[in-house]
Amino acid sequence: MTQGIERVEQIKYAVLERSGGASIIPWPSEAARRRPYGTI
Repeated sequence: MTQGIERVEQIKYAVLERSGGASIIPWPSEAARRRPYGTI
């Protein structure tokens, strides 16, 4: 999945991979927090 990150405040975790790449884990969006579990 690819997401756009606009501000550093949107990043929950950033992991530097052994390969030299980076994995970014964002905070959940406001819309996702309001969405009931099990819905898309």
